[in-house]
Amino acid sequence: MPRELVEASLESLLRIANAYYERTEPMLSNVLRDAELVDFARDAVAPLHAYLEAAAEILAIGRQVRGRGRQLFGGALRHALAFSTWRSLSTNGIGRSDAVKLIAALVEVAATPQHASTL
Repeated sequence: MPRELVEASLESLLRIANAYYERTEPMLSNVLRDAELVDFARDAVAPLHAYLEAAAEILAIGRQVRGRGRQLFGGALRHALAFSTWRSLSTNGIGRSDAVKLIAALVEVAATPQHASTL
């Protein structure tokens, strides 16, 4: 997958995820909190976690990141898609557009071999 398409896809997916998180924040906060303690709640969020994992794997296709850089890149992708990341940025007054740019930049730095090797 061309790099430009991956970057566009990441930003598109972040916009979609952030809009979803904005709409469902009260419910999702409670369910994710409960999922740490209650099997039923854990089962309820399993499809969301599977979707986000699959999205991260798809976004990683075609990236020529190896070794430690691949681990950093994968972690950055998963962090980018996480509800907790959106919530932290939102709570700190960072709007959707700026959050998308900021998180996309984080992922891009993690994907760049010369940066990954110095982290």
